[in-house]
Amino acid sequence: MQFTALLGYATKWTLRTMLIGYITYACHEDISRIINKLKFYYNKVEVGFVEKDFAFDINVIHTLNSRGRLETYVEYYSQNIPVYGREDNFMVGSAEQNFAKFTKKEKRELCRK
Repeated sequence: MQFTALLGYATKWTLRTMLIGYITYACHEDISRIINKLKFYYNKVEVGFVEKDFAFDINVIHTLNSRGRLETYVEYYSQNIPVYGREDNFMVGSAEQNFAKFTKKEKRELCRK
């Protein structure tokens, strides 16, 4: 009789643990977003950086291309921006994409160099 009670107790807690684990996994992005909103609630955004509402929607995505090679993207809503390797660093988006987003002042300064 004690063995069946012990087995039932172990089964009940195993199923509860599995359910909590699944819910945590399935809702990970929502949980992370809520935690980040609370963590940075009183902090202001530095000038020139993306606003808090947008910052928490940015993810890094890793995919395999048709040749089975790894590609890395920054996902912002439904837009995937490629991350390119550069000498001793990396670049998010192509040079054309980046240049198009520069202000007129930044373009003048860059073209002067």
